[in-house]
Amino acid sequence: MREGLDIAVVGGGIAGLLAALLLAESDRAGQVYLIERESDIGGLLRSFDYGEYGRFDYGMHNMYETGVTELDALLLGLLPENDWQLLKGGKRDLSGLVFNGRLQRNSLYM
Repeated sequence: MREGLDIAVVGGGIAGLLAALLLAESDRAGQVYLIERESDIGGLLRSFDYGEYGRFDYGMHNMYETGVTELDALLLGLLPENDWQLLKGGKRDLSGLVFNGRLQRNSLYM
């Protein structure tokens, strides 16, 4: 059993999941408990099940570099390298109705 205080992380979204992971891997925490009010974890990373029409994610999400090399490597390691859409310059803050130059007719964004 590790020494240290037991810690509760409230919220099972990407921030809570990452915080719980980093605490669990550290030597400073005892037991780490993740508390989530929904039946599924994931927050905005969740997906919706439309039955015969398939499963779709909640929408596009932007992540920025943190400037912390280890944390940036951990975040980029969440998906295979070819699954990332890395936007640069004026396209960096794109999200919503138009993505990769195509109109997203079923977007959750106004």
